[in-house]
Amino acid sequence: MIMSISRFFDVSIKDDVMWRRWCKLIFLISGFSVLPKIIVVVIFETFPSNNNEGVDVNFFNFMNVFFALIVSPLTETLYHQSIFSWMDEKYKNKYRGVFLWISVLFFTVSHWGQSFESLCWIFWVGLIFQYSYFELVDRRIDAYWIISISHSFVNFSTFVFAFYFLHKN
Repeated sequence: MIMSISRFFDVSIKDDVMWRRWCKLIFLISGFSVLPKIIVVVIFETFPSNNNEGVDVNFFNFMNVFFALIVSPLTETLYHQSIFSWMDEKYKNKYRGVFLWISVLFFTVSHWGQSFESLCWIFWVGLIFQYSYFELVDRRIDAYWIISISHSFVNFSTFVFAFYFLHKN
C-alpha cells in the first residue's frame, strides 16, 4: 500500500490546470484538518475545565493526540509531496530556501490556535526539522516518511507543551 501511494503521488503531471487543481485540493484538505483542532483549543481556553463546566480534559487530550499523530503529518506530507513531486531537480535546488520558509509558515499557521510559547516551540523545532530534511535527505520516498515522522514527533511534543502552558496556573 505504501508503494502504491508513493507511485500515485510520484506521477509527473505537466498540465498546469491539473497542477492547480491538485494544489487546491491539498490546501483544502489541510485547512479542514487543522480547523477542528483550533476550534477545540479555543473552546478549551474559553471554558476552562477546572470548575467542571468546560470541555472534558480527556476529550481535549484525545483530539490533540489524534491530530498530532494522524491528521497533521498526513496533510503536511501531502503538502510537501504536491510541491516537490512535480518539480525538476534544478528547480528544487534553486528554490529550496523559498519552499523551506513556505513550509515553516504553513507549519506554524496550522498550529495558530495554541499558546504563544508552544507556537515559538513549533516554529524553531519545525525549522530545524525542515532544514535537516532539505539538507540531509536525498532519496524521495525516504524523505516523505522522515518528514511525516518528524512532524508527528514535533506535533506531539507541541501538544504536551501547550497542555502544560494552558494548565500551569
